[in-house]
Amino acid sequence: MRASGESASSPNAIPSVGLRSQLTSRALRKGPAWHRHPRRPSLGSRRPSANMVCTFLRAVHATNSRRARPPTPTQTPDKPAVATHIGAASNAFGVPTPLGKPAASMAGMTTEHSTTTFADLTTIGVGGPIRTFLTPDTRDGVIDAVRQADAAGSPLSVIGGGSNLLAADAPFDGVVVRDARQDIRFGSPQADDTVAVSADAGCNWDDFVAESVAHGLEGVEGLSGIPGTVGASVVQNIGAYGQEVASSVAQVEAWDREESRTVTLDPQHLRFGYRMSALKASMYDAPAQPSDRFFPTPRFVVLSVTLRLHRGAEGTVGYGQLAKALGVEVGDRMPVAAIRDAVLKVRAAKGMLEDAHRYDIPLMAGAKRADTVQAALQAQREATGSDGPDFNRHSCGSFFMNPILDDTQAARLPQDAPRFPAVLPSGESGTKTSAAWLIDHAGFHRGYAVAAGAPASLSTLHTLALTNRGSARAADIAELARTVRDGVEQAFGVRLVPEPVLVGVTF
Repeated sequence: MRASGESASSPNAIPSVGLRSQLTSRALRKGPAWHRHPRRPSLGSRRPSANMVCTFLRAVHATNSRRARPPTPTQTPDKPAVATHIGAASNAFGVPTPLGKPAASMAGMTTEHSTTTFADLTTIGVGGPIRTFLTPDTRDGVIDAVRQADAAGSPLSVIGGGSNLLAADAPFDGVVVRDARQDIRFGSPQADDTVAVSADAGCNWDDFVAESVAHGLEGVEGLSGIPGTVGASVVQNIGAYGQEVASSVAQVEAWDREESRTVTLDPQHLRFGYRMSALKASMYDAPAQPSDRFFPTPRFVVLSVTLRLHRGAEGTVGYGQLAKALGVEVGDRMPVAAIRDAVLKVRAAKGMLEDAHRYDIPLMAGAKRADTVQAALQAQREATGSDGPDFNRHSCGSFFMNPILDDTQAARLPQDAPRFPAVLPSGESGTKTSAAWLIDHAGFHRGYAVAAGAPASLSTLHTLALTNRGSARAADIAELARTVRDGVEQAFGVRLVPEPVLVGVTF
């Protein structure tokens, strides 16, 4: 969830998603795109060679300007997990990389939950019943759940914290997988004063930040309080308060659904951009147009992420609102723990912390550490005087992405509209403006609803979050989103693009 006014530009071009990969074929299943799936290759059919994975990435993210071909991702054949203890094996950055659980519990468990709905699993609290919901707690369990769903031709949704997802009210006749692994592993300090930290994809993101700050590491403290998981953080390229995850990612291990093997992806393969990565782009044929091949799950399912963080008890304050909260200037250095605390309080004041009480329900129990749940509740108490229910927190966070405009579009903006340098999908220079500013100036006020007493409204604290006021359905959120999007387009000629993954929802 990124609060109104937050910005996190990337020096990299936003990947273009306009080209279909030559390694994929159109699925033959009929029905909505979110019910389509990869075809299982027939026996004896020719599969693309392993060294063509980077060709897929380049094809999906090709731009009008020519680029050098990135190196081929490191690939490892599918093999049984091996019980590995700390120090027994390491990745390229010296971080222990257990492939399974210790020998005593190596088999692990994949739990199948009955009578589950997307409303139970998402921060916005809407969405219909799920046919099969699995929570594997081993690396092999995650791979098997994904592989079996694909082999059976089932629609597949791999989710994290459910904070960037809006699912339809209709039943989801497929498989939903949530990685239950939460290990964090620290490497040895390097000569350049960095430390590589690896985490399982299912690890709660704020738990990861809290642990990194506790180890005196700088690089992600500004991303405190963002709901979701470590795996989802790289798919979305989360960012806030002057930081984004792309700046720290060293390596991603993923399961390639096309090639049925694990691959290691470096930053050049991931092609990070503003709220974008090669992983996310693989779900779409064009912006807001789901691919009939993989959607709503990327081709590459993240298994673990390695980030390179800096040793030091202080970090740089990189954002104005944060500097004001700390009583310092932008660019000043402050203890990373103080920056984290300030970020939590600023987010709480905007209603941009998730409702920590969601971890009280059985399906969410244990998905976030008790101490970070308490830290969020404390920040909420200090900001609002209460840690009770707050409908402003029942949202997907920032619902619309900040638009990036070409020169012609930018010239049509009012003179006082925010403008920031950015890069267009074509690789050309563009202008990024504020979605929140456009919404405000198109006549939508805080708390706006399409009708009096409607169950969905804009947050009463800022206009970039669409909220469930207690009884909303996905259809209510979609109606509100459509009204806001169309109003902004009519006022400014700019069509806002939703940030969450829309599963079975159109507007």
